[in-house]
Amino acid sequence: MLPRRYAFRPTIACLALAAVAACATGGPGNGVLPDGAGDGAETPPDAPLDDGTDSGCLPGLTLCPSGCVDTNSDPGNCGACGNTCGSSEVCNEGRCSGTCGSGRLDCPDGCVDPQTDDRNCGTCGNACADGLNADGRCELGHCILVCHAGWQDRDSAPGCETACAGSGTPEVCNGIDDDCDGATDEDFACAVGRATPCTTSCGTTGSGACTLACEPPAVEACTPPAETCNGIDDDCDTLPDDGFACSPGTSGSCSTPCGSTGTRACTAGCIWDDCVAPPETCNGRDDDCDTVADDGFECAAGATSTCPTSCGSTGTRTCGASCAWQACVPPPEACNGRDDDCDTLVDETSECVPGSTQACPTSCGTTGQRTCNASCTWDACVAPPETCNGRDDDCDTVVDDGFECLAGTSGGCTTSCGTSGTRVCAASCAWGSCTPPAETCNRADDDCDGAVDNGFRAVTQTTTYATLSTFLSACNGTTQSYGPECNAAIHRFCCSAGCANAGFGPVESAYGAATVACVIGEATQNPGFPALQAIHSGCDGVVQRAGPDCSCAIKRWCTGRGFASGFGPVENSYPDAYVVCVPSSIAVIVGTTYTELSTYQSNCNGTTERWGLYCNSAIHQFCRARGHVTGFGPVENVGDAAYVTCMDA
Repeated sequence: MLPRRYAFRPTIACLALAAVAACATGGPGNGVLPDGAGDGAETPPDAPLDDGTDSGCLPGLTLCPSGCVDTNSDPGNCGACGNTCGSSEVCNEGRCSGTCGSGRLDCPDGCVDPQTDDRNCGTCGNACADGLNADGRCELGHCILVCHAGWQDRDSAPGCETACAGSGTPEVCNGIDDDCDGATDEDFACAVGRATPCTTSCGTTGSGACTLACEPPAVEACTPPAETCNGIDDDCDTLPDDGFACSPGTSGSCSTPCGSTGTRACTAGCIWDDCVAPPETCNGRDDDCDTVADDGFECAAGATSTCPTSCGSTGTRTCGASCAWQACVPPPEACNGRDDDCDTLVDETSECVPGSTQACPTSCGTTGQRTCNASCTWDACVAPPETCNGRDDDCDTVVDDGFECLAGTSGGCTTSCGTSGTRVCAASCAWGSCTPPAETCNRADDDCDGAVDNGFRAVTQTTTYATLSTFLSACNGTTQSYGPECNAAIHRFCCSAGCANAGFGPVESAYGAATVACVIGEATQNPGFPALQAIHSGCDGVVQRAGPDCSCAIKRWCTGRGFASGFGPVENSYPDAYVVCVPSSIAVIVGTTYTELSTYQSNCNGTTERWGLYCNSAIHQFCRARGHVTGFGPVENVGDAAYVTCMDA
């Protein structure tokens, strides 16, 4: 900031221009006009004294009790003398506002334009001082000296020291009063270096320094004016009327005296007009400030009243959010023999409805019945009659008294096949049918299914060769572990061991142990070796008494008599050969191969062994793998094919 008493001379060229430009007309710059003496200004003979105005204040100022003031910016005299703004307000454009308009400064003496305010030039408090025969003025935010009429500045020192003599020199564009008529560059658009109106970037009229060609400055050099209340953007910040309370023509919300939200319009003076209350709405409040809530509607929202219900009781209704009565709400149910709450139920909120009955727990744990009395409370629980349920219903300490038996209990009985069965007392407290016992191995039909010892017709048992040798000494696991003597030993062992009447094997053997199959087959029969040899020549009772040829002959002899298969000889002494035939109810012939059997016992491969101890084990495992108890064979074989008999219990 340059010193306040000097003109702003940004370049050497402008210095000369500013010196001669001081011949412009101007008055004292301290607000009050001088009294004609003691001003220190030399008045040329041809220049009359400026006697000021009637108020004694400079143009643009108003004489108030506190002195000459600018009512456009003085917060103590805003818009008019004595109109004081609030402590948090400023005086902007003669109106109290929260902030100064854009482009203005909030200075102690009000909102000012720092581009033109002589007391706050460029910044608050920077007053432009007067000079010799010149007034201090603020142009474009800088202090300059404006010569009094009849004076010129011809040197580089501040002030107008040279009296201007009349001259016939024509005026040219140079920033000097050439013709000494008190005006500089008056024949041109503006005076060089002096502030002049110009067009801003937003189209408003701003100010800028006159160019050396005496033309207003270009748009980019034109300083926008301070914002004024006019509905447009004066200061080119894209906001119209910023710094004022509002922009003319706009509207906003406001609080009415009754607390509702009204609307207010912005006046032409950029101040809000009075708040206008809204029309009344249905909300339970007084919107239009007439002291009555929801007037004009059916009812006030939230209000309540009595009403008749659909079931004839007296209920209540509430005024809804739309200020219309909502449905009538029935009252709570009471003990009066009526349906008060319109749910079609009478006295349901009381303990009971008079005269009604209800199930209840008795002292002995059964379900009795109780009756509701006139006071809507239950009488004592009455036990029910005794029923067949395994409990004491009538609370007389006796269970199911009066019935054949006690439900769920069981007792003995004689079955239809003469065995001792059991029966259960049914839910009706009557005895059910007699259930036979499970079948046992006792040569009798225990379970009354017409079959004797079913389930025991083919069973495997593990014994020892030592035991088998007691039936036939040669079957001792050393002299013979399988063959005709062991066939007889196993047959005799099974006949003595339980309900079986025959046996074959061993189906497994190891370390002196032998697992044999005991069966209930047809009674032992003696076809004789001659008959068997007639079926298969290899089974002659001499070369072979037990082996693959005899197995085939026995199977064929049995199937020829209607049986599924057969095994043996279980006893033999030439020419006798005793065999056992088995029916299809417990036996089935299954085709396989030695290749498959060898997967159970590798030696039963049709080469190493086609019949014998290893094949016995392989056939036993083969049949068990298919859900059977055991098996024997092969009963037929040719090449890799082998047919075996699988046995079921």
